[in-house]
Amino acid sequence: MNDSGLNNKLIINLSLYGVLIGITSVMGFVYEQEWLLWLFGWLGVALIVSRKCREKYFLNSFLTGFMITFLSVLMKTALYDTYTENNPWFLQQLSDKKYDVNPRMYIISLGLITAVINGLVTGFLTLGLRKFGGKKT
Repeated sequence: MNDSGLNNKLIINLSLYGVLIGITSVMGFVYEQEWLLWLFGWLGVALIVSRKCREKYFLNSFLTGFMITFLSVLMKTALYDTYTENNPWFLQQLSDKKYDVNPRMYIISLGLITAVINGLVTGFLTLGLRKFGGKKT
């Protein structure tokens, strides 16, 4: 029995959106339009969590947003060679800024920061939809 108030099944299912974002990014399909995928994800997760969860809306959506980003970063690092092949601007950008950092570690460290921010954005959007939205479960 789950007394934590977390909807684990919902979190896992919605987090799979991160795999989609990761694959489209690795394949180089969304270079300048990736922000649209993130915007769609934030709004979609916030809407679904605000409708499906009965409690702990912020925590459920924060964890979902965090996991979406985590899975996206995991795809980029796991398929690093394909990512750099399809996104040559990434390595060029690192060399132009003269960062003396391992590109994989750059992806991971920036990804963890982004995951927290993504979780917060998703969580606050969910709270906003829950407070100002229509029907409540």
